[in-house]
Amino acid sequence: MSPEKPSWLRMGKPVIDAATGREGTVSGIGEPWMTNRPPDVVYVRPVGGGIEWRVPIDRVRPGPVPSHPAGGGR
Repeated sequence: MSPEKPSWLRMGKPVIDAATGREGTVSGIGEPWMTNRPPDVVYVRPVGGGIEWRVPIDRVRPGPVPSHPAGGGR
């Protein structure tokens, strides 16, 4: 049985990979080709950009809210 998707988990939300401590932003929830079952993985992109990585959904935690607007605006 897959773990449940947390209610707070949404695209673009800041998260932490609990196993590694890495921080990033949710760029995908679930496997794109597995539409017939609940999501069990989250794709996370590093803060500031870079290559995303997969995190089991039960290992993702809410991340800190950025202290500045996206894109570095003033």
